[in-house]
Amino acid sequence: MRLAKERPKVIVTDGLPAYEEAIKKLFWSRYKEKRVVHEKHVRLDEDLTTNLIERLQGAVREGEGA
Repeated sequence: MRLAKERPKVIVTDGLPAYEEAIKKLFWSRYKEKRVVHEKHVRLDEDLTTNLIERLQGAVREGEGA
């Protein structure tokens, strides 16, 4: 298993409430400069969406036969 060398600065997700809890659990820090920003993008007409990664994940699942 390979680990990242540093923490992400920003994590972009859709509006699923479970992500909020998971990000807090994994990336919470009492030091403001080490905190990870969680950007939630629910709308499809914004500049930054999760559409591309969601489609890629769907293609991978189709290829696996899941």
